[in-house]
Amino acid sequence: MKEKKNYTVRDYLNSGEARMMIIVPLILYYVAFAVWGAGMALLVTAVYSGGAELWRRRQGGDRQGSLSIIALILVSGLSHYLYLEGYRVPGMAREGVFLSVSGALSVVVVFSFYSLAGRPVIRSLAEQAMPRMKTLPHYGSPKYVRVWQEVSLVWIVIYCIKACVVWGLSREGSIPMSPVILIAGWPLTIAMIAFSIRWPKYRWISRSSKPVQPEDMQPEKRQPEDA
Repeated sequence: MKEKKNYTVRDYLNSGEARMMIIVPLILYYVAFAVWGAGMALLVTAVYSGGAELWRRRQGGDRQGSLSIIALILVSGLSHYLYLEGYRVPGMAREGVFLSVSGALSVVVVFSFYSLAGRPVIRSLAEQAMPRMKTLPHYGSPKYVRVWQEVSLVWIVIYCIKACVVWGLSREGSIPMSPVILIAGWPLTIAMIAFSIRWPKYRWISRSSKPVQPEDMQPEKRQPEDA
């Protein structure tokens, strides 16, 4: 099937799915944190996420995809709350360093869990934002699944590296950490979203000229929704 236009990072960030499950919860968390503190920020975000999840389930949305984002936000928020309550990690006294490292490790933990469960986070987000992906000829095939596992693995590796680099540089007293934390924040996330859009296209196109193997035509075994 020929796409009418190339899907971009801006298209994804402008999608209703991204606004409801990523952008709004993040805004709520930081606004509530600034006004009431980390504990209330966690509560507000959890209440919103729960309400959004119930609404999405009534609309027939992908439960696993939305739960993965909720889990990511809440794990990051919980680590921030514990930090503010005095539970510090040796070598990460600065709040900015702690948030950067703990946020990266939250991505690693959540992405690893869903990848091992056979439902990569990025795949769920992509299918929610681009429902037409489910009409692709190879949707659900082992080839389709492998590509999304590759994307998820890259996220896990990159964010492991981010956590190690930020933590390592923070131990060097002569290095200003604010620019490092800034670059490793939204710019890295946007770059990874761009990679997640381009890599599957490249892999599917590069394989389209090769003979199709019988195992690549077998549909994916669906995971139980309540698992």
